[in-house]
Amino acid sequence: MLQSKIIYTLYLAFIPFFLFAQSPLELYVSPSGDDTNLGTSISAPFQTLERARDEVRSLTQATEVTVWLMDGDYFRTSSFELTAQDSGTASQRITYRALNKHGAKIHLYKSVPTSSLQDLTDADLLARIDPAAVGQIKTLDLAALGVQNMDTWPDYFPSANQQLFRVYTDVGQLPLSRYPNDSFMTMETVTQNEPGIFVYRGDRHKRWMDAVNDGLWFQGYWRVAWQYDAVRTASIDTTNRIVYQATSVPGGIGDKWTRPEGNGMEPYIATNLLEEIDREGEWSVNFNNDTLYIWVPAGATELKILDQDIPIFKLTDVSNVDIIDLDFSYGLGSAVEITNGFDNKVAGCDISNFVEDAVRVLDGSSHDIVSNDIHHLGAGGIYLSGGERYTLTEAGHTAVNNHIYEFGQIKVIYAAAVGIPRKYDENNVGMYVAHNKIHGTPHVGIEFCGNNNIFEYNEIFDICRVSNDMGAFYSWNDWTSYGNIIRYNYVHDAHQAHGAYFDDGDSGDEVHDNIFQNIDVGVFIGGGHDVNAHNNLSIDCVKTVHIDNRGVARGYNLSNTGMVNRVLSVDYQNPPWSVQYPTIVDILEPSYEQELPTNTSISCNVGINTPTIVDVDAATATSWGVNLGTNYSDTNTALTDASLAQIAAASGYQGESCIGDIPYTQIGLIDDEYRKVCIDTTVMDTVVSDIYDNGIHLQTATNSVLSTSWVQNPSNVSFWAGNCIALNADFEVEMGSQFLAEIREVCPQTNFQGAASASRRVVAQPPLPQMTKRSVQSDLTGISGGKPQLYYELAEAQNVSVFIHDASGKKIDTVQKKEIKPRGIHQIDLTNLSLKKGLYYYRVETEKGGELKQFEIK
Repeated sequence: MLQSKIIYTLYLAFIPFFLFAQSPLELYVSPSGDDTNLGTSISAPFQTLERARDEVRSLTQATEVTVWLMDGDYFRTSSFELTAQDSGTASQRITYRALNKHGAKIHLYKSVPTSSLQDLTDADLLARIDPAAVGQIKTLDLAALGVQNMDTWPDYFPSANQQLFRVYTDVGQLPLSRYPNDSFMTMETVTQNEPGIFVYRGDRHKRWMDAVNDGLWFQGYWRVAWQYDAVRTASIDTTNRIVYQATSVPGGIGDKWTRPEGNGMEPYIATNLLEEIDREGEWSVNFNNDTLYIWVPAGATELKILDQDIPIFKLTDVSNVDIIDLDFSYGLGSAVEITNGFDNKVAGCDISNFVEDAVRVLDGSSHDIVSNDIHHLGAGGIYLSGGERYTLTEAGHTAVNNHIYEFGQIKVIYAAAVGIPRKYDENNVGMYVAHNKIHGTPHVGIEFCGNNNIFEYNEIFDICRVSNDMGAFYSWNDWTSYGNIIRYNYVHDAHQAHGAYFDDGDSGDEVHDNIFQNIDVGVFIGGGHDVNAHNNLSIDCVKTVHIDNRGVARGYNLSNTGMVNRVLSVDYQNPPWSVQYPTIVDILEPSYEQELPTNTSISCNVGINTPTIVDVDAATATSWGVNLGTNYSDTNTALTDASLAQIAAASGYQGESCIGDIPYTQIGLIDDEYRKVCIDTTVMDTVVSDIYDNGIHLQTATNSVLSTSWVQNPSNVSFWAGNCIALNADFEVEMGSQFLAEIREVCPQTNFQGAASASRRVVAQPPLPQMTKRSVQSDLTGISGGKPQLYYELAEAQNVSVFIHDASGKKIDTVQKKEIKPRGIHQIDLTNLSLKKGLYYYRVETEKGGELKQFEIK
C-alpha cells in the first residue's frame, strides 16, 4: 500500500502544470475601453479584441474563458484573426459574446461624411445627367479616399465576379445606377450570337453614346434564366438601333431554344451609368478618373464604403471557440470565415449587409452555425464544405435554426441561403441543415452536392423571384451524389420554383414527407438514377413529380468525361461505397443504361388541386427502368391558401393516401438557448389586424372563434431580446417602429400560457411610416352578395398601393400598384378577385404610411 502511494505521488509530479483547470475567466472589451486596463471587469475593459485575445494566449493553464463585448460600435480596419493557439478545449471553451444581445455591433467599412462630398460642376457631365438629378448629384474622389476595389471592369464578367466597392447608408445598400430602374429591356432580335450583335428597342440607347468611351456595360440573362452576365459595349449604331458587344458571353446571346435570332424576350439592363442616376440613392463610378457620382439620400449624414474583401472574424485551424450574440454588419467580404479546425460555433448573431456569403466554413469538422438572423446580402447566407468522399468521412457541420432572407442581391444566381456546392471542392459529406426559415431571393434556396447530407424541417418560400428552372433544394450533374435526404420540409409560395430539383442526371438521393404548396413542381428528377421520391404532398402546384430521360439527348453516357471522372474519383466498387450504395457498383458497366433514370422510385405521392401528379405513364416508366408505384390525386379547394394545421387535418389528405403524419409543427424556427421562439396551446395562426402609429394589434383565433379583447402597453416587454408576452387573449402592444420590426424578425412567435403543443406564426408587415389611423374608412365586415368594395381616404394626393391578404397574412393579390390618387375617398371593386368565404385583410400603403384592415366574405 505504501509503495502504491509513493508511485502515485511521483506520477503527479510529472503531470504538466497547465493541465490543471482553473476557475472560468471573464474578460471585457468596450469601444470606449483602454488596452492598458486589466480587462477583468465592466468598469475597466480592454478596448480591442486583439488585446483580449492576447490575454487569453498568455494563460498558462487550460481555462474556460468568456470575452464579453460590451455595447457599442466596433469599427474594424482588418480581420480579427484567431489561429490554433487561440483554441479552447471540449470542456473549457473560449467564447466571444455580446454582453447584451445585439448590443455589440461590428463593422468593416470606410466612413465618409456626406458633408465632405463635392457638387458636380463639370459642364460636360451636367449636360449628360437626367433632368431629375440636376442639383442633386455629388462627387467623391475615390483614389484620395484609398478605395482599392475599383479596377476597370473587364469586357466580360459573370454576376459572381463583379469586383467593386459598395455604398451603404444606415438604411442599407444604395443601388448602382441602372436602366430600367425596376425592370428590364429586351432585345428586339439577335443578328450575331458571338460576339453579340443585336437590335435594340426604343431610343434610350442614344443617351449613352458619350458613356461608351467611359465604359458602357449591359448586364443580362442573355441566353437562359440561370446565367447572368455583364459585357462591355464596343459601339452603338443609333441609326439602325444596333449594339455591338466587345466580346462574347459563354454560349453567346439569344435564347438557347430559338437560335440564332432569339425570342425577343431576353432581359438586360444598362448599369453603372452617370446618365441613369435618376432617383435618390443611386450612384455610379467612372473608372477613368476614380470618381464616385451619387444622389445622396435625404437625411443621410454618412456613406459607408465597403471596400475590403476580407472576413471580419477569421478563424484558421481553431477549435472549441464560440461566437455568440454579436451583430455583424457592413462588409465587402464575409462576417465569419472558419477554415479547418473543429467544433466551433456561430450562434445567436445578427449578420446583415455583407456583399459575400455571410458565414463561410471551409473544411474542418463539427462546426455549428445556429440560430442566427442572416439577411440583406449580396451573395449567400451560409457556405459549408468539408468531409472526405473517398472514405465517406463526414464533416458533421450544421446549419440549424437560422432565419436567412433577402439574399442574392448582387450575385443574383447560385447564391444560396445554405450552400454546399461544387465550388471549393467536391468533398462535401455529412452536413445537417434543419429548422431554417429561408425566403426572399431571385434564385436558389439551398444548393448542395456530395453525400449523406440531411435537410429537414426547413421552411422555404418566396424564392426564384427572377429566375425559373431552379429549386428550393438543388443538386446537379453528378452520378455519385448518393445518400442525401430531403424530408419534412415546407416549400411554398414560389411560383417559378421546384421543391426538390435533381438536375441533369443527379442521382442517388431520397426525398420524402415534404409539403409543397403553390410552387411549380414538387419533385423534379432530371434524368438521374436511384432517386427515391415518396410520401410527398403537393397542393396547388403544376405537378407533384416530374421525371424525364434527358440523358438520351444530352449524352449522359460513358462518353461524358465529366460524369465518368466523378465516378472514378471515388472508390465506388468497394466499401464503404459498395455497402452504403450497392446499386452504384455497376454504373460504368457497358450494360448499364446511363442515359435513363434507372432504379428511380416514385410512389405514394399526393397531389391536391394539382393537375399532374406524375408526368410519366406506366409503360414509359417501365421502359426507363423506373419503379412507378401508386400516387394519388385529390381535389380539395378548401386547402388553397390553407395553413399547415388545416392541411394536416384535412380528411382527404390522410384518408385516401399512404402519407403518414408529417410533423408540421416542428417545421421552421424553433426555441433554443439562442433564439426564443414561443409557443401556443391552441392557436396556429396569428395575423395583424391593425397597425397603429405606435403599436400593433395581433388578433388570434381560439377554437375557430375570433376574439377581440385587448391588453394595453406592458412596459416591461423587450421583444427584440426574444422575450414574449404570456397572455391567453388577443392583445395590443404599444411600441415604436423599431420594436415592431423586431417582432417580425427576431421573435416571430408569441408565447401563450399552457403546455406547448403547436406553433404560433405572427404575420406582421414591416414597420410603416406614420399615417393617421383612420386613413382606411371601411372594414368591409359582413359582406354577403352585392359588389365587395373597399374604401380609403387620402388627406392629400400621393402614390397609393393596395394589397389583399388571406387570413394567415399571406399576400394573395395586388389590386392597386403605385397609382397617384387625389385627396378624398376612393373605392376599389373586388368582384373580379373571386374571393372565397372567409376572413381577409387589405393593406393600403402610401408615401407617408399605411394601414391594414380586416374584412369578411360571407
